[in-house]
Amino acid sequence: MDIASIFRRSTLLSMAFITTLLVGCGGDGSGNRIIIVNVSDSPEVCDHGLDIPDIAFFCEPPLYNIETGNLEGYAAMVEGFSHEFGVASVLRVQAYPIEDQAADGPIYDFRLIETIRTTQVAQVGDIYTFDIPLNGYMFQFRDGQYAIQGYEFNCAEGVDCQQLLEIDGSEGLATIEFTYVGGEVPITLTSWN
Repeated sequence: MDIASIFRRSTLLSMAFITTLLVGCGGDGSGNRIIIVNVSDSPEVCDHGLDIPDIAFFCEPPLYNIETGNLEGYAAMVEGFSHEFGVASVLRVQAYPIEDQAADGPIYDFRLIETIRTTQVAQVGDIYTFDIPLNGYMFQFRDGQYAIQGYEFNCAEGVDCQQLLEIDGSEGLATIEFTYVGGEVPITLTSWN
Protein backbone atom coordinates (compact mmCIF):
# COMPACT_ATOMS: atom_id res chain seq x y z
CA MET A 1 0.00 0.00 0.00
CA ASP A 2 1.42 3.39 -0.95
CA ILE A 3 1.60 6.47 1.29
CA ALA A 4 -1.24 8.27 -0.57
CA SER A 5 -3.64 5.35 0.06
CA ILE A 6 -2.73 5.21 3.74
CA PHE A 7 -3.22 8.98 4.05
CA ARG A 8 -6.63 8.83 2.31
CA ARG A 9 -7.80 5.99 4.56
CA SER A 10 -6.65 7.70 7.75
CA THR A 11 -8.27 10.98 6.64
CA LEU A 12 -11.58 9.23 5.88
CA LEU A 13 -11.51 7.38 9.21
CA SER A 14 -10.76 10.62 11.07
CA MET A 15 -13.61 12.42 9.31
CA ALA A 16 -16.02 9.57 10.07
CA PHE A 17 -14.97 9.58 13.74
CA ILE A 18 -15.41 13.37 14.07
CA THR A 19 -18.78 13.25 12.30
CA THR A 20 -19.93 10.50 14.65
CA LEU A 21 -18.90 12.57 17.65
CA LEU A 22 -20.70 15.66 16.38
CA VAL A 23 -23.92 13.86 15.49
CA GLY A 24 -23.76 11.84 18.69
CA CYS A 25 -23.60 15.07 20.65
CA GLY A 26 -26.58 16.40 18.71
CA GLY A 27 -24.71 19.27 17.16
CA ASP A 28 -21.52 20.81 15.94
CA GLY A 29 -20.63 23.17 18.78
CA SER A 30 -22.24 26.17 17.07
CA GLY A 31 -25.68 25.72 18.64
CA ASN A 32 -26.82 23.49 15.78
CA ARG A 33 -28.67 20.31 16.73
CA ILE A 34 -29.58 17.19 14.82
CA ILE A 35 -33.05 15.99 15.86
CA ILE A 36 -35.70 13.59 14.66
CA VAL A 37 -39.23 14.98 14.46
CA ASN A 38 -42.75 13.68 13.77
CA VAL A 39 -44.94 15.58 11.31
CA SER A 40 -48.65 14.67 11.40
CA ASP A 41 -50.82 14.16 8.34
CA SER A 42 -52.95 17.30 8.56
CA PRO A 43 -52.53 21.00 9.25
CA GLU A 44 -54.13 22.78 12.19
CA VAL A 45 -55.44 26.19 13.11
CA CYS A 46 -52.82 28.02 15.16
CA ASP A 47 -51.61 31.46 16.13
CA HIS A 48 -47.90 30.73 15.47
CA GLY A 49 -47.19 31.80 19.03
CA LEU A 50 -47.93 35.42 18.19
CA ASP A 51 -49.83 37.33 20.83
CA ILE A 52 -52.06 39.15 18.34
CA PRO A 53 -55.80 38.97 19.07
CA ASP A 54 -58.07 37.57 16.36
CA ILE A 55 -55.16 36.48 14.12
CA ALA A 56 -54.95 32.80 13.38
CA PHE A 57 -53.41 30.81 10.59
CA PHE A 58 -53.95 27.46 8.94
CA CYS A 59 -50.57 26.08 9.92
CA GLU A 60 -48.65 23.19 8.53
CA PRO A 61 -48.41 20.41 11.13
CA PRO A 62 -46.22 20.90 14.17
CA LEU A 63 -42.78 19.28 14.52
CA TYR A 64 -42.59 17.17 17.66
CA ASN A 65 -39.18 15.99 18.81
CA ILE A 66 -39.35 12.18 19.01
CA GLU A 67 -36.89 12.03 21.91
CA THR A 68 -38.36 14.75 24.15
CA GLY A 69 -41.92 15.14 22.86
CA ASN A 70 -41.35 18.91 22.75
CA LEU A 71 -42.85 21.14 20.09
CA GLU A 72 -39.93 22.34 17.96
CA GLY A 73 -41.75 24.36 15.29
CA TYR A 74 -43.90 23.79 12.21
CA ALA A 75 -43.33 21.82 9.01
CA ALA A 76 -43.27 25.04 6.97
CA MET A 77 -40.08 25.99 8.82
CA VAL A 78 -38.12 23.02 7.41
CA GLU A 79 -36.04 24.06 4.42
CA GLY A 80 -36.20 21.35 1.78
CA PHE A 81 -39.44 19.76 3.03
CA SER A 82 -42.93 20.15 1.60
CA HIS A 83 -45.82 18.74 3.62
CA GLU A 84 -48.46 16.80 1.74
CA PHE A 85 -52.00 16.76 3.15
CA GLY A 86 -52.84 13.24 4.39
CA VAL A 87 -49.23 12.08 4.74
CA ALA A 88 -47.37 11.80 8.07
CA SER A 89 -43.57 11.94 8.10
CA VAL A 90 -40.61 11.30 10.34
CA LEU A 91 -37.71 13.62 9.52
CA ARG A 92 -34.10 14.02 10.56
CA VAL A 93 -33.46 17.76 10.61
CA GLN A 94 -30.70 20.13 11.54
CA ALA A 95 -31.94 22.83 13.88
CA TYR A 96 -29.83 25.97 13.79
CA PRO A 97 -30.27 29.17 15.80
CA ILE A 98 -31.91 32.09 14.04
CA GLU A 99 -29.69 35.13 13.87
CA ASP A 100 -31.38 38.36 14.93
CA GLN A 101 -34.29 36.44 16.40
CA ALA A 102 -37.45 38.44 17.13
CA ALA A 103 -38.43 38.52 20.82
CA ASP A 104 -41.63 36.54 20.22
CA GLY A 105 -40.36 34.53 17.26
CA PRO A 106 -38.99 31.01 16.90
CA ILE A 107 -35.52 30.17 18.20
CA TYR A 108 -34.52 27.76 15.42
CA ASP A 109 -34.79 27.29 11.70
CA PHE A 110 -34.61 23.78 10.31
CA ARG A 111 -32.95 22.12 7.35
CA LEU A 112 -34.02 18.69 6.13
CA ILE A 113 -31.26 16.12 6.35
CA GLU A 114 -33.32 13.03 5.63
CA THR A 115 -36.90 11.84 5.33
CA ILE A 116 -36.78 8.71 7.46
CA ARG A 117 -40.33 7.56 6.80
CA THR A 118 -43.59 8.71 5.23
CA THR A 119 -46.95 7.11 5.92
CA GLN A 120 -50.08 7.63 3.88
CA VAL A 121 -52.55 8.19 6.73
CA ALA A 122 -55.54 9.63 4.90
CA GLN A 123 -57.74 7.29 2.90
CA VAL A 124 -60.07 8.39 0.13
CA GLY A 125 -63.28 9.54 1.79
CA ASP A 126 -61.70 10.62 5.11
CA ILE A 127 -63.18 13.87 6.40
CA TYR A 128 -61.24 16.69 8.04
CA THR A 129 -63.19 19.42 9.86
CA PHE A 130 -61.73 22.77 10.94
CA ASP A 131 -63.13 25.88 12.63
CA ILE A 132 -61.54 28.66 10.60
CA PRO A 133 -61.47 32.32 11.68
CA LEU A 134 -62.40 34.51 8.72
CA ASN A 135 -59.63 37.03 9.36
CA GLY A 136 -58.81 37.84 5.74
CA TYR A 137 -55.69 35.67 5.69
CA MET A 138 -57.12 32.19 5.17
CA PHE A 139 -58.43 31.72 1.64
CA GLN A 140 -56.82 32.54 -1.69
CA PHE A 141 -57.67 32.08 -5.34
CA ARG A 142 -54.74 32.16 -7.73
CA ASP A 143 -54.03 30.65 -11.10
CA GLY A 144 -57.56 29.19 -11.21
CA GLN A 145 -57.13 27.25 -7.94
CA TYR A 146 -58.57 27.79 -4.46
CA ALA A 147 -56.20 27.43 -1.52
CA ILE A 148 -56.21 27.74 2.23
CA GLN A 149 -52.81 29.07 3.26
CA GLY A 150 -50.88 27.13 0.67
CA TYR A 151 -52.99 23.96 0.62
CA GLU A 152 -54.80 23.81 -2.70
CA PHE A 153 -58.33 22.40 -2.74
CA ASN A 154 -61.14 21.77 -5.17
CA CYS A 155 -64.79 22.64 -4.57
CA ALA A 156 -67.42 19.92 -4.49
CA GLU A 157 -70.42 20.35 -6.72
CA GLY A 158 -72.92 22.71 -5.11
CA VAL A 159 -70.37 24.24 -2.68
CA ASP A 160 -69.95 28.01 -3.14
CA CYS A 161 -66.21 28.48 -2.66
CA GLN A 162 -66.33 31.95 -4.19
CA GLN A 163 -68.68 33.16 -1.44
CA LEU A 164 -66.35 31.72 1.21
CA LEU A 165 -63.48 33.63 -0.38
CA GLU A 166 -65.56 36.81 -0.40
CA ILE A 167 -66.53 36.62 3.29
CA ASP A 168 -62.98 35.90 4.44
CA GLY A 169 -62.16 39.05 6.37
CA SER A 170 -65.61 39.34 7.95
CA GLU A 171 -64.11 38.40 11.35
CA GLY A 172 -66.58 35.54 11.69
CA LEU A 173 -65.91 31.85 12.11
CA ALA A 174 -66.59 29.16 9.52
CA THR A 175 -66.67 25.43 10.03
CA ILE A 176 -65.24 23.85 6.91
CA GLU A 177 -65.14 20.23 5.89
CA PHE A 178 -62.58 18.77 3.52
CA THR A 179 -62.85 15.29 2.07
CA TYR A 180 -59.63 13.53 1.16
CA VAL A 181 -59.75 12.48 -2.50
CA GLY A 182 -56.06 11.85 -3.22
CA GLY A 183 -54.33 12.89 -6.41
CA GLU A 184 -52.57 16.10 -7.33
CA VAL A 185 -55.07 18.25 -5.36
CA PRO A 186 -55.83 15.79 -2.55
CA ILE A 187 -58.64 17.62 -0.75
CA THR A 188 -62.06 18.87 -1.79
CA LEU A 189 -64.14 21.36 0.18
CA THR A 190 -67.40 19.48 0.68
CA SER A 191 -69.22 21.85 3.04
CA TRP A 192 -68.92 25.02 5.08
CA ASN A 193 -71.16 27.20 7.25
